[in-house]
Amino acid sequence: MQKPSNKIVETIEESVLWEFEYNRLQSLFEMNQELSRAVRLFANYGISVMEQRFDDMMFYSAKERYEMLLQNRPKVIQNVPLGMIASYLGITQETLSRIRK
Repeated sequence: MQKPSNKIVETIEESVLWEFEYNRLQSLFEMNQELSRAVRLFANYGISVMEQRFDDMMFYSAKERYEMLLQNRPKVIQNVPLGMIASYLGITQETLSRIRK
């Protein structure tokens, strides 16, 4: 959309982030069809992850979402501050504490 994002990237582990100007990125896609295809596949994957997250928020209780997180990503519970986990689950830290008991 070529507009500034309202998103903030915060990492919990050391990370490498890349920034591209829109026009330079488009030029890269025109020069390299494999890269263009890879980015489309990545975007499709991202859309499916967002759709699953939306469904989870709509159709599962906070306790069920927490249990799914425990089952699918147990390392997250060990490595991420509880405030961030609560935010990810769409609940308060107090509710998360009650669920964990």
